[in-house]
Amino acid sequence: GGGAGATAGSRFPLEAQDADLGPNSLQSYELSGDEHFSLAVQAGPGGDQRPELVLAKALDREEAAFHELVLRAMDGGDPARTGTARIRVTVLDANDNAPVFSQAEYTVRVPEDLPVGSVVVSVTAKDADEGQNGQVKYSFHKISDRESELFRLDAESGKITVEDGLDFEEMSSHELEVQVTDDGGLTDHCEVQIDILDENDNVPEITIISLSSPMPEDAPVGTVVALLKVRDRDSGENGQVSCELSGEITILSLSSPVPEDAPVGTVVALLKVRDRDSGENGQVSSQAVVFRMCWYANTSGSSETCTCQGPFYSSGNSQGSAGMQGAYPGAVLPVSARHSLRESM
Repeated sequence: GGGAGATAGSRFPLEAQDADLGPNSLQSYELSGDEHFSLAVQAGPGGDQRPELVLAKALDREEAAFHELVLRAMDGGDPARTGTARIRVTVLDANDNAPVFSQAEYTVRVPEDLPVGSVVVSVTAKDADEGQNGQVKYSFHKISDRESELFRLDAESGKITVEDGLDFEEMSSHELEVQVTDDGGLTDHCEVQIDILDENDNVPEITIISLSSPMPEDAPVGTVVALLKVRDRDSGENGQVSCELSGEITILSLSSPVPEDAPVGTVVALLKVRDRDSGENGQVSSQAVVFRMCWYANTSGSSETCTCQGPFYSSGNSQGSAGMQGAYPGAVLPVSARHSLRESM
């Protein structure tokens, strides 16, 4: 068999025997069968001929694992006699091939609610060498600290799995560099891009930005009283929102006069502002607005006044809601609006 790592010019001695002597003994040799090998014949001390198989061209096991040769030996008799030997050269493997990924780039798209433990993608590489020389292991070559918490790479199979919850809003894509190494330290690299698909997993957020103050008691219907900010961290259709009054309005006392002896803080109305996004299985948020009895300040002249505290919303021209419509932070209302309201978030 051929030696691993044999180079051109390497020599391998051959041997043939002829029982005859003198001119009838071995006289010449011929080799046929493969361009990788040639024949050299050296003269021995006693004048005998010693054949050697010479490696004329470097071997490559991945190109040809075997080489078949025919050696002929001829004597000097008349007629000449020949002997034939078949030579089978087995090429031993050397770790001369680096592993190669099946793809230079892998691109996958996965939902952000992919369960932990799920396989995101499998990378594969092949090494043309055989046996231990062809064994490979996978590892991350470049990866951030956060991504090392999110993803796990199996060194034997090349499977990348989810180790922690993905979040489109935190990072919408991940670019990883994976390395494969064989037993001799030869390597290859590939890029893995993981695009995260947004799911409708965030509820809209409602924030009161500003309030009109002061506002006269007789402000017309339609007057802007408050500015709300609505934000949905989801993207696309999942992040499109619409606001509405939910209809969950509980009026406890506005349809009739609130008793003058009602204690401060009595709830007289409950209102909810609701926001729904446009995504599949739309997420809903609501902001509760609770209106309570305000406290009374000192009288001024012949008119009683009260000071209302907290942000308020205009309720339009609903019956019995004059106090609610005209109330605003720090407003001083006449006795006609004595059943005014205070909001508590």
